Amino acid sequence: MCASERTCPLVPRLPQVKKLSPAARVRFAKLLLALCLDEGSAADKARVADALRAMGQRTKHDSTASLYSMAKLVYDANDPEVRHV
Repeated sequence: MCASERTCPLVPRLPQVKKLSPAARVRFAKLLLALCLDEGSAADKARVADALRAMGQRTKHDSTASLYSMAKLVYDANDPEVRHV
């Protein structure tokens, strides 16, 4: 377990929003919107995975399920047990 989130190598290093280009902000907002509207259907999972692909994320076999799980874990997990894995 890491001493703090600031020094933890497991926490992704993302630039602050103020340093993102307007186009990158729009892509990130679309991902957050897709996560907010997610009800677990196949179409919702595809929408979330497509939004993450638009941000440049890829998997080895372009797996929608893997991208969806990654998006939920990184951007939609607000559980203390998940945050400090």
